Amino acid sequence: MRLIMQEPELGWPSASESWIDTMAESGSSRNPDEDPSFASRSLSDVTTSGVPTVLVVEDNESDVFLIQEAIQNAKFPVAVQVVTDGEQAVRFFDSADQDVAIPAPALVILDINLPKKQGGDVLKYMRQTRRCGGALVVVVSTSASARDRQQMEQLGANRYFRKPSGYDQFMQLGEIVKSLLSTRSRQ
Repeated sequence: MRLIMQEPELGWPSASESWIDTMAESGSSRNPDEDPSFASRSLSDVTTSGVPTVLVVEDNESDVFLIQEAIQNAKFPVAVQVVTDGEQAVRFFDSADQDVAIPAPALVILDINLPKKQGGDVLKYMRQTRRCGGALVVVVSTSASARDRQQMEQLGANRYFRKPSGYDQFMQLGEIVKSLLSTRSRQ
């Protein structure tokens, strides 16, 4: 399963190349192994078809798949972009700030423990950016530490989701994403 997105300067997809996740409309289940475009969808606050987008910053391939499955099961179509480490996320935010052709995400799903740059550092950096700083943020982590939760809230996380061990509990993340984006679109 290939889930690594190329760095912006090496060829981020343009808005016209974006893949819109219409799985919710079709009701079909997709496996990323069967669809190489599954992890290479471009970002946009709202795409040309009016669909909100999500940036997933997660290094664990299994968790990326579960996150995508949770969003699909919530029957809320979005465009999804995946980056696998903190430095890729920071480079994306920089690129989006410098080039309006690179759309900004409406929501970021952010792991705390990332390679190269920790989730807290990524969140702090993102909140200071011009175009991405206002995105909603759902932190996902295996940590049940009150300290971690408090730190991420102080840095500007909108929600903290502890990664559960069971599939059904993990699917609740999709409803959280749906609720946050629905609330934002009504404002």
